[in-house]
Amino acid sequence: MMIAFPLLLDGPTGTELQRREFEIHLPLWSARALIEAPEVVEAIHTEYIKAGAHLITTNSFRTNKRTIERAGYSAEKAEELTRQSVVIAQKARSRAEQPDVLIAGSDAPVEDCYSPDLVPTHDELYREHEEHIKWLAESGADLILIETMNTLREACIASKAAVKFNLPFIVSVVTDPSGRQMLSGELLEVAVAEVSQFNPLAILTNCSAPRAVLHATEILAELHRTTNASWKFGGYPNSGEPDPILGWNFVHTVPVDQFVETAGEMINAGAQVIGSCCGTTPGYTKALRGLIDSVQVRSGE
Repeated sequence: MMIAFPLLLDGPTGTELQRREFEIHLPLWSARALIEAPEVVEAIHTEYIKAGAHLITTNSFRTNKRTIERAGYSAEKAEELTRQSVVIAQKARSRAEQPDVLIAGSDAPVEDCYSPDLVPTHDELYREHEEHIKWLAESGADLILIETMNTLREACIASKAAVKFNLPFIVSVVTDPSGRQMLSGELLEVAVAEVSQFNPLAILTNCSAPRAVLHATEILAELHRTTNASWKFGGYPNSGEPDPILGWNFVHTVPVDQFVETAGEMINAGAQVIGSCCGTTPGYTKALRGLIDSVQVRSGE
């Protein structure tokens, strides 16, 4: 499978469901829509494709067995919903008549994205990530997106599990507001040194404010240059902030033009993968596609 760079990721599914007034309260978050409104999930994927995304992400962020059981469903429901998330993405790609759009299987932290203290044991992590990635791979995902990792330990274990399935995979971690370290405290350069041993396609940061992701991208760029690395780098910032009840708060959103300006600085720093995370919309994706296209025109690509 050929993957061209720069690569434009899609935007969020969960907060887009919330924006459309769909119920996304925890613990299921966006997974509830797979049960109650799969057609809405497909429509969101289609909008991101039409906006110019090179890649759409399966709605499997919260379909791991631990979360599904916590919501009161059987363990078998986790596999059903994970596989369904891939099928829905495939339908969107087919109906949009864009066969070159990639489908990334989303593999998220098994516990809360912003709570490193909740991360379970090594054996639990490996078993649950291997299982979840297996369902995504067998269902036809083109690559695996290990995303929003808040501890280096879980990022490495998920990467180790992904290697088993012979698919390209991307690893994306969450940093603190400085962009210099993960939420669990490890410096970004330490995280990169550990994760890169698993040969990911790319190392990114996500679901932090645009300036934090920019600062992290600059660190990744320097590490990439000094180590002559083969992995690509970049990031996909959020817009707004998490809400413990609603899921996401849109009050402090970043305007599209300001968001794109920061993305332009990321590209100037050398980022080959960009996108947007929670709180953004297909409109952000469209604007980012315009940015990428204009950069390619200026560079003569």
